[in-house]
Amino acid sequence: MEFSSEDEHDFLVFNEYSHILSSEKIELLKDYYYTGKTIEDIAEEKGKTIGAVKMQLKRIREKIKNFPKETDNEKESGFN
Repeated sequence: MEFSSEDEHDFLVFNEYSHILSSEKIELLKDYYYTGKTIEDIAEEKGKTIGAVKMQLKRIREKIKNFPKETDNEKESGFN
């Protein structure tokens, strides 16, 4: 199987967060944003409620959004 440069880019984007997100959370992001599965499909596959999947996606997005800020704060406080 060959990968296109687009596949490689997507792989790198998801792996950029591998040190702050569990593999389960990365899989959830891939399912929703990359493969285009609906929240309903993901909830059914995972045996969760739609609300639980929505909340998990929200928390993941918040963690990613706040990650650079956490890193900057660590640098300012001397934790590297």
